[in-house]
Amino acid sequence: MFVPEDNGKTFTLRIPKYVFHSVLIFLVIFFSGIVLLLYKSGEIAAKLQVLSLIRLENEKLSKENDELHRITEKINRLDRLSKYLNRLSSTPVSAAEGHKTAPPISSLINEKVTSIKPQIVQHSSTSEKVGSLPNILPVEGWITRQFCPDSTALNGGHQGVDFAAALGTPIKSTAPGVVGKIENDKYFGLIITIFHENGFVTRYGHCSQILVSKHDRVNRGQTIALVGNTGRSTAPHLHYEVIKDGKNIDPAKHVLVHND
Repeated sequence: MFVPEDNGKTFTLRIPKYVFHSVLIFLVIFFSGIVLLLYKSGEIAAKLQVLSLIRLENEKLSKENDELHRITEKINRLDRLSKYLNRLSSTPVSAAEGHKTAPPISSLINEKVTSIKPQIVQHSSTSEKVGSLPNILPVEGWITRQFCPDSTALNGGHQGVDFAAALGTPIKSTAPGVVGKIENDKYFGLIITIFHENGFVTRYGHCSQILVSKHDRVNRGQTIALVGNTGRSTAPHLHYEVIKDGKNIDPAKHVLVHND
């Protein structure tokens, strides 16, 4: 029953029980749904937050894993370099002597100079020929592998002498001559060939940069290239060859021997 405040006419509204019960049930279901929706929304938000944290943690772990991989690669390269230098800085000797460090090529050349001094004095007429021979050091460094023409040797044949030197160290022409080939070899990397008098040819491999051009005339001691690590090489060094009449010879023992 509804009674107006202004003493107007009253009226009565009858609601069947089933309608009242239906409205009540609807309200209960509606508010239950609202509560369930809010609960599920909070649960989903919490899961999304956890998922975001997991994604950030995975990205962090991935970066740390990449950094660890790079560090491991650097350590492996340093280990290979150390083994390479240790292996190349020793020269095979008899079992009784064990192993010893290879002497610098300058000492071998000095010994050779001493042995041929009498010959130079006796044959002074050939001094000009001696001046045209490739008989100076091509680079300031230490021998890490010596000449070994025998391909059946333990470490295989080696047609030149390897000098360990810092990257970018100047490489000098060991005799006056003319620049022949400048090429990029699969094994010796950037390599330069110089032709000299009396049938001599010198080759300088693993260069990082060539400072002369093909057909250039170069002088003894002139810088022609820089030490590099190109081609099949695990550390910066110079591979130096001396060729006489088409045959490789040992630079440390033969370059000072002139022809009469």
